[in-house]
Amino acid sequence: MEASFWKNAWVDRNIGFHLTEYNSFLLEAIKVKEIATKGACLVPLCGKTLDMIYLRDQGFSVIGFELAKQGVLEFFEENKIEYTLTKDEFYEIFQSQGLTIYCGDFFNAKKADLPSFDLIYDRASNIALPSEMRTKYYAKIKELSSPKSEMILMTMMGEKTSDGSEDLIGPPFSISKEETIEAYQTECEFFEILEERKMKINSKRLKDAGIISRKFLGYYLKFK
Repeated sequence: MEASFWKNAWVDRNIGFHLTEYNSFLLEAIKVKEIATKGACLVPLCGKTLDMIYLRDQGFSVIGFELAKQGVLEFFEENKIEYTLTKDEFYEIFQSQGLTIYCGDFFNAKKADLPSFDLIYDRASNIALPSEMRTKYYAKIKELSSPKSEMILMTMMGEKTSDGSEDLIGPPFSISKEETIEAYQTECEFFEILEERKMKINSKRLKDAGIISRKFLGYYLKFK
C-alpha cells in the first residue's frame, strides 16, 4: 500500500475512521486497568484523533506519528493548539506543550531518538495496513516498546461476507485473534481481551463488498 493512498484519503475526505469524541474503550481501559497517566505515550498512525488531547490532559507526554501532513495540520488548527515546527532526516516535527507529532513514515522511527514509552495506544492503526505490512508494523511496535510498557490495542475481526466468502477487504482490514496473539503474546507479561462485541459497519468500501458486520476487539497488554 503506497503512502499516496492515505494522503489522498485526507484530500478526498475519506476519513470515516476519525471520531469527533474521545474513544470510549480508551477511557474504560485506563480506568479498569488502573493505568498510571504519566510518562510518555506513543500513538502510531495518529491522524487527528482527539484522544491525544485526552491523554495529554491526563498527564502523558504524547508522541504521535502521522504520514499525512494535512491530518497533522487539521489537528492543530481545529483544536487551536499552537506549535513549533522543526525537521530532521525523516520527519517534520510539530511540537506543543505535552504533545509532539512526527509527520512522516512511522517505519523510520528510531528507538534511540525517542523516550521510553510507558503507554502505547494503538487505536486500530494495524487495521489500516494489509497483511504483508502488518508483520513489519508489529516488529516496529515491539522495537519501540520498553520493559513494562503497557498497551491499549483495538482491532476488528471479520466474519463471512454476505455471499459466504472470507472477509479480506480493506482498509480497514480484518485481523484475527490468532494473528494478534502470535504478534504479541510471547512478548507480554499480561495479554488480555477486555472487550469483544459485534460492531456496525460504516465503511462504504466494506458495505459494497458485502461485509455486513465485524467484531470489535479491545486488548490490554503489558510487555515483559
